[in-house]
Amino acid sequence: MGLKKKISNFLKPDYKTLNCGFMINPYSFVSTAVFDPNSVTGLVAWYDANDSATITKSADRVSQWNDKSSQGNNLVQATGADQPLWVNAVQNGKPIIRFDGVSEHMEDLVTNTYTQPTTLFMVCSTPTENGGNRAFFDGDSARNLLNLQSPNQYRIYAGASLIGGTLSAGFKLFRAKFNGASSSLHINNSSILSGDAGTQGLEGIIIGALNGFTGPSNFDVCEVLFYDANVSAGDITSIESYLNTKWGL
Repeated sequence: MGLKKKISNFLKPDYKTLNCGFMINPYSFVSTAVFDPNSVTGLVAWYDANDSATITKSADRVSQWNDKSSQGNNLVQATGADQPLWVNAVQNGKPIIRFDGVSEHMEDLVTNTYTQPTTLFMVCSTPTENGGNRAFFDGDSARNLLNLQSPNQYRIYAGASLIGGTLSAGFKLFRAKFNGASSSLHINNSSILSGDAGTQGLEGIIIGALNGFTGPSNFDVCEVLFYDANVSAGDITSIESYLNTKWGL
């Protein structure tokens, strides 16, 4: 074999076909890395409706929804009539946890305490306004609250209320930052509220109702991330890109 032919064969791409039928070019690199919310410092609660291993249910009624962070803030609901419903293939082909807006809610019995600044990311549908409160996320004795406030407005609360915006239907990515006078609410990365929401931290976690279990929400929950940190702009971009892609927002 001549030198020219040897060099030609050496440089020729060796394409290989996998069993799935795709052609792999050895000169190209495709990253398959999936973003992990745990890679951002401060994650203390993570609930993922698309992870069946974290959900305990009977006849699709959810009695426990386990925390995927290292903190063990598992959500529970022992009362059958108050258990939300697991529903398959609702948002972007993935399952959700559906709360009825009557009595269904879940709570964390561990009641760890986290101080400000804190940051909440929540992918869910918007509840319908009912002339009162509809709670997305709340604490127990110390509160980082996100709720729908009559008439058709959003509120965040950590000892003081920030209220505004206008309700609109559909699945959305909510980001609430609780940081005293620098608190804020963004929906789909658009600024809705900013100012002083108070200085309370979070003790305990409730999804689907206010503390005291009033103000139940009729909504579908996809994923919840709660950080005991003032999440940086770069990490916000990474987290929201992950959530938007996963849930088709």
